[in-house]
Amino acid sequence: MINNLKKEIWHKMAHQENLLRTKLMFEIVRN
Repeated sequence: MINNLKKEIWHKMAHQENLLRTKLMFEIVRN
């Protein structure tokens, strides 16, 4: 159970990092 929670948290963190990276790329491309 705890392992599942860890996986879910890690997945959410990775997803957010991807979103941030994508936003950064868009900012760089626009400028």
